[in-house]
Amino acid sequence: MHGETSLTQLFQESNAINFLFAAAILYFFLVKVLPESASKRKTELEQEIAKAQELKEEAEAKLTELEREIDRAKAESTRIINSAKDSAEDIKNKTVAAAKAEIAKLNTNAAKEIEMQRVIAIESLRKEVATSVINATEKSLKSKQGEIDSLIKDKLKKDLTKV
Repeated sequence: MHGETSLTQLFQESNAINFLFAAAILYFFLVKVLPESASKRKTELEQEIAKAQELKEEAEAKLTELEREIDRAKAESTRIINSAKDSAEDIKNKTVAAAKAEIAKLNTNAAKEIEMQRVIAIESLRKEVATSVINATEKSLKSKQGEIDSLIKDKLKKDLTKV
């Protein structure tokens, strides 16, 4: 049994050595490696947070600049729209004025043409009336020619007899 005790004892010693070795490795990781790793990770996280903060500030600055550009663009578009409305109003007013002037010119020309046609019509009517009067007078004179001739002869005879 002596051999068994030494084997058991050896086994127990081996377990104790394994335990101490495992404890030493665990201690090394817990005391040495883990804090360094945690410290390194903490530093990395702090750097990432700082970088993220910097990116956030840059993004906010860019957003502010873009908002200013949008405001400028809105103001410019409003100015352009107002200018276009003013130009359109000017064009409308000029077109209306030109149309009114053209209408006035056409009315004046039409009035002149009407007056000219009225004068021509009156003149034509006068000529027709004069021609009709002359024709009627000639006709009347022709029908009374005999009477007139006899009246003239009678008058001449009377005047001659008096002389």
